[in-house]
Amino acid sequence: NELVRWLKEEQGLSVALITNGTNISRVSQEVWDMFSWVRVSINFFENYENRIQFPSINGVLGTSMVYVGQPLEEFRKISKLINRGNVSYVRVLPNCLLEQEALIQEHIKIEKLLDELGDKRFFHQFKIHGKPCSKVCHQAYFRPYLSEVNGGTVFPCDSLVLNDSQEHFNEKY
Repeated sequence: NELVRWLKEEQGLSVALITNGTNISRVSQEVWDMFSWVRVSINFFENYENRIQFPSINGVLGTSMVYVGQPLEEFRKISKLINRGNVSYVRVLPNCLLEQEALIQEHIKIEKLLDELGDKRFFHQFKIHGKPCSKVCHQAYFRPYLSEVNGGTVFPCDSLVLNDSQEHFNEKY
């Protein structure tokens, strides 16, 4: 709360936040109203559909999720979940650690799922790029990420797991 107030009120900066939505009560409503936008990452941990909460903000509230083979029923569950907040969009991306051909196939699957879902709040961001040249996400070296859910289930950039294929922080982190 203190940092956001300082950035917004004393430094005159626009502020935004990416969160997993599990501890939104830590931020005061006054501070939520200072954000230009908030994006809640839809992470698939146990009971996520009941644990993820959406703040009330004056800016744009959206979500993002990484497609890793979830069935249509999971997308329907997310559609119901976002009805609990004033969510403008759900951005869907594949896991970009996949090899190029597999990545393209995941894009095709996402398009078919979203067509069948028919919820216009969902959109597919098509990206083609190679995976980083290391076993550890290159962003792990300069972007700190903390999560209190299941030891840290995160995708630190738009579709990349932090440091292993299990989508969890390694214990040493």
